[in-house]
Amino acid sequence: MSVSVASDPITVTSAPVFTGRTRGGSGFEVFDRLAGIDPILWQTAFPPSWKDYRYFQTLEETFADQFPPRYLVLREAGPTETAAVRAVLPMFFVEQDLTVSLAAGLRALLRPLRPWLTLRLLMLGCIVGDGQVGITDPADDPAAVLAELDDALEIFARREGVSIRLFKDMPESYRPALAPLVARGRYTRLPSLPAVGLPLDFASFDEYLNTRPGKSTRKSLRRKFREIDALAELITLEVKHRVTADEATELHALYERVALRGDVHFEVFSADYFLKLGERMPETTRYFIWRHGGRVVAFSFCTVHDGAIYDNDLGLDTAAAAPLHLYHVTFRDIVRWALAHGLTRYYSSPFNYEPKLRLRMDVVPLDLYARHTSPLVNWLLRRFAPLAAPTRQEPLLAQFPSAGRL
Repeated sequence: MSVSVASDPITVTSAPVFTGRTRGGSGFEVFDRLAGIDPILWQTAFPPSWKDYRYFQTLEETFADQFPPRYLVLREAGPTETAAVRAVLPMFFVEQDLTVSLAAGLRALLRPLRPWLTLRLLMLGCIVGDGQVGITDPADDPAAVLAELDDALEIFARREGVSIRLFKDMPESYRPALAPLVARGRYTRLPSLPAVGLPLDFASFDEYLNTRPGKSTRKSLRRKFREIDALAELITLEVKHRVTADEATELHALYERVALRGDVHFEVFSADYFLKLGERMPETTRYFIWRHGGRVVAFSFCTVHDGAIYDNDLGLDTAAAAPLHLYHVTFRDIVRWALAHGLTRYYSSPFNYEPKLRLRMDVVPLDLYARHTSPLVNWLLRRFAPLAAPTRQEPLLAQFPSAGRL
C-alpha cells in the first residue's frame, strides 16, 4: 500500500534546541518539534509503517503536554548544517513511577517512597507501542549507528539532567544491533510486555474456530455466538475510515471505560487523537463501531498496513460487555472483516493476556534497554532491574508458545 507522507502542508521552520558533537566526530541536533525535520527525510529514514510522519504529528499535538517530545538527528562528521543525516530518533520525556511494574503488594508497601522513586526519564522511541530508529542508509551498520547515537544521547541526557534513558518497546529484530551496547555494559535489556499476533492462514472464522482454540474454549465461544445470534435485536457493525468530532467524543467515552480500569495507567488517548488520525490517515485508519438497541456498545480503533490489521484500542459499554459477550464479538467481527479484505495477519496490543491465550494468539516480543548515567548505578541496574521486568508480573505469558523468545 503506498502512503503519502503528509496530507496537510508542512513548513519546516523549527530550529534545533540543542546541537552537539559525539566523541566519534558526528554532529547531531535535537528538535522539540517535528516541524524541524523534513518529512521526506523522515520517510527516507524509517521503513514503511502505519505510524508514519502524520502519526507522529498527531502524537505531538495530542500528547505534548503529557510527554514532551524531542527528535534527535545524527549526522556524519563535518559541518553540522551540511553533513548528511545518518539517523533520526524520536524521543520524549516522562515522569515515571519506578514502582509501576511491581506486584500490587510491593507497590503499596513502597507508596510512601514514591516521591523519591519517580524520576524524569528520557524515553527513546514512540510514545505508543513499538519503537524504531530511523537509519537513512540501508548499507550502514545499525550497531555502529546506535553506538554513535548513544554517544549523542549521553551528551543530551546530561545537559537535560536526566539520569535514566530507555529504548522503549524495541522489536526483537533490533537485538543484534543493540547487543554490542548490552555486551559492553552500557545498557540492560529487559523483556517488555509483548504485543500478540495471529496469522490469518484460514479461509473463514468458522475454520479458525474449528481448528485453533482448545475444546473448552471452542465450546464456550460457540455458545456465546449462538446467544448473540438469537437476540431479538441483533448487534450491528459499521466500519468507517474517519469519524466526526461528535462521534470521536462518543467513542472516546467507551474507550476511557476500558483504558482507565485498574490501578496502573500508561498513555491514555484523547478524543482529539482519534479524530485527527482519521482526518490525516483515512487510507490506514478503520473505526469499528458496534451498536445494539440504537446505541453504541463497542468500539475498536484499528489500522491497516502491509497485509496486516492492528487492533489498537478497544472501547466497551461496561454494563453491556458481559451479557452481550462484546469482547469476543469484536474479535470475531474484526477477523471476519480482515479475511474478507485479503489481510493475512492480525495484531493486538499488550495486556489482557488471558483471553488472548485462549484464542491461540502468540506473543510478539518487545524489549526495553535501560541505561543510567552513573557507572555505579548502571552496574546495579544490570543486576537488579531484571527483578522488576514487566513480564514478571504476567505469569500467563509463560504459557504462550513463543514465550521463550521473550
